[in-house]
Amino acid sequence: MIKKKFVTILKWGALLGAGLSLIKLLSFCGEKVSYNFGPVSDLLMVVLCVLLIYMGIREIRDRYQDGVIRFTRAFAIGTGIVAVAYLVVSLYMMLHFNVIQPDGVDQINTKNIEKKKSSILADTLTDAELTQYIQDIRKSTADRIIQVCETDSAQNANLAGANKIINLFETRIQGLKKEKKTDFPSVFQLDTFDVWSVKMLRFCSIEFIPDSTVDSMAIAAVRYVADSAYPEPAADKRLHEAMPQIPQFTSKNGAAFITSFPVLLYGILLNIFVALYLYRKEKRVCPAEETPEEPDTEMNQENTAGDEEQNPA
Repeated sequence: MIKKKFVTILKWGALLGAGLSLIKLLSFCGEKVSYNFGPVSDLLMVVLCVLLIYMGIREIRDRYQDGVIRFTRAFAIGTGIVAVAYLVVSLYMMLHFNVIQPDGVDQINTKNIEKKKSSILADTLTDAELTQYIQDIRKSTADRIIQVCETDSAQNANLAGANKIINLFETRIQGLKKEKKTDFPSVFQLDTFDVWSVKMLRFCSIEFIPDSTVDSMAIAAVRYVADSAYPEPAADKRLHEAMPQIPQFTSKNGAAFITSFPVLLYGILLNIFVALYLYRKEKRVCPAEETPEEPDTEMNQENTAGDEEQNPA
């Protein structure tokens, strides 16, 4: 009996796994022809899970349990079916990542990075990041001046001019941040801050050009530096810091088991409702059809005798 139940679980689990694998393959083929098969495939997976879990539990209940099954037993049977399906889908995903789509794992890794980057770009710059950004500008500008200028006097003149420009730049930015200007609602959003800050730095360089010849030469060098040496964008820096937290697959087989895990998770969730629907405490008995009452023989005989007396031949 136990062996037959186990074979039934294997049968329905294998059918469920094969069906889900086929849906995944069709979804992949849909991507190749630029057809959004995602919503349809999700719906088909849910329907297939519910249907085959239902069929498996009902077969064991009616064939081996005499029509009676507890919720815990029904849930255990459904979980077994889902577990077998998960293993089958995992085997298919191994085949998929190794044969059908060899670069599939790399695409998943890239998609995870892009998703994280999109969430970062939608965020705003923090005070600490703004301070670090300005410090990076000072450092990159100073390094560039030291590299370009040959004499100490030229270096000092350029450094003095650069610091004044960066101070003006910092004052403008801090002023906007404190006043929260409505004219610049997205200035401090990471996807626009880097471009805006470069424009502002150039504007400060042009605005600060003095009249004296020596200072003009210094500012010219600073403008050259401002055009060629910018720090790492704040968004890229935050993304670099967040890289250890982004899911990255290094093994195709490991990726197959992990990407198939939703089958196990959602299958068990659907199994709860199917088990609740199918469980029975006692066997259902159809009410027997009522049989007509047999006529009383003695009464019939008396009635017959009375009729004969009233109607003599």
